[in-house]
Amino acid sequence: MSELLTGTVVSVKEVLVYLRNDLYMTLPVAAQYLAMSKNSLRAKLADVPHFVRGNRLVFKRSELDGWMETQRVEIDDVAAIVQEVCGDA
Repeated sequence: MSELLTGTVVSVKEVLVYLRNDLYMTLPVAAQYLAMSKNSLRAKLADVPHFVRGNRLVFKRSELDGWMETQRVEIDDVAAIVQEVCGDA
């Protein structure tokens, strides 16, 4: 457990503020939060955590944050990527 918490220092106040702001969002609000179009978000629904309430899609902010973390792409070798994109120019 200690290795899980290494480098993670968060105050109780920060946690309470985060939980207070852990809101449920509609599709348009979630798309804006994720900086994508509503159509792009709809296209990714198989991967994005959401609920269906009646006939509405509902998203929870903390779950969207977690999903976004799984989408992070680590760039290990910037020079290799530049070379691949630009060639020998």
